Amino acid sequence: MKKIIKNYLYGLSKPNNPSYVTFYVNNICQLRCDMCFYWDAMQKKTVQLSLDEIHKLSLSLKNLLQLSITGGEPSLRKDLPEVVEIFCKNSNVAKCSIITNGFLTDRIIKMAREILSKNKETSFRFAVSLDGSKEVHNKIRGIDKSYDNAVITLNNLKELKKEFNNLHVDINTCVSKYNYIDFLDFHNFVDKNFDPDHHTVTMTRGITKESDANDIPIEFVEKIYRIIKNREKKFSDIEHKLIKSMRTIMYEEIERIFKEKKFKYYCTAGKKYLTIYQDGNVSACEILSTIHPNQSSNMGNLKDYNFDCGKLLNNSVSNERREWIKNNKCFCTFECAKSNDIVFNPSLAIKTIAKSIIS
Repeated sequence: MKKIIKNYLYGLSKPNNPSYVTFYVNNICQLRCDMCFYWDAMQKKTVQLSLDEIHKLSLSLKNLLQLSITGGEPSLRKDLPEVVEIFCKNSNVAKCSIITNGFLTDRIIKMAREILSKNKETSFRFAVSLDGSKEVHNKIRGIDKSYDNAVITLNNLKELKKEFNNLHVDINTCVSKYNYIDFLDFHNFVDKNFDPDHHTVTMTRGITKESDANDIPIEFVEKIYRIIKNREKKFSDIEHKLIKSMRTIMYEEIERIFKEKKFKYYCTAGKKYLTIYQDGNVSACEILSTIHPNQSSNMGNLKDYNFDCGKLLNNSVSNERREWIKNNKCFCTFECAKSNDIVFNPSLAIKTIAKSIIS
């Protein structure tokens, strides 16, 4: 918790330095999910930054509050533990999330054990994707064993918690037209049978494999957020209390945007939040160009700056992207960027802290 506080204060003192980075370690996956927004990138030749390139990059990202590792499927990168260790060491990562489909249990657990044992000062969140009952999940994900394997992985990760106090295990459900109706029943099933630290939701976003995957009636969006916010699991430690409070406020703000479709708070994308892709391209936000088709969010490629993210962020294109986001009062429902907005907006941060104290 000390590192989290220290890195947060560092982030406050450096308003133009990234504190939250989403890093795509690859563009490969075994599954072909109907609601996937990255499906087109996974049809292309496999690309990923080398460890040497990642080392250079990590040196330019100081005192990260949050690093989210994603893909593709992160566990398909054989050197994933080395990737994480490089960031933890050079970027002094306080919190790291690794999102997995859970398909390759033995491989994931072996990697998780190595990651946790070598980076004990970092708080890790392993989130297993489960989108519904066995029938629903397998249909969405396109492979019959995807549900069973994910459940086995989830249970094995929970066993690791007995060995590592820096591990949190979550379930994340991507809500789409294929599972929103059954979400309440599935959420109750999750609490009764799996009891994860947190059950999180992401609403389908971007240009999806099936074009209508994000057709979710607003009344169900409201119901789903209400269910998640009112989850009765209690926490005694301050970190989990803060996480729960932050997510509650984040879901409230996202729900407001769904209903009102109005700007209220300035976005931190391109400043405090960045997306870095497996080919070295850096983006202010991974969905900006999908909600504003005529506006690119690309800020440049790290290869042109010897993988120094600071230099890239000081180029004219990056400045233009940030100015566009600010001047156009850009807003969206993207959970990762929105959680960073909550943390670095003074009024919302105070609200989060107050909520965690009284919870």
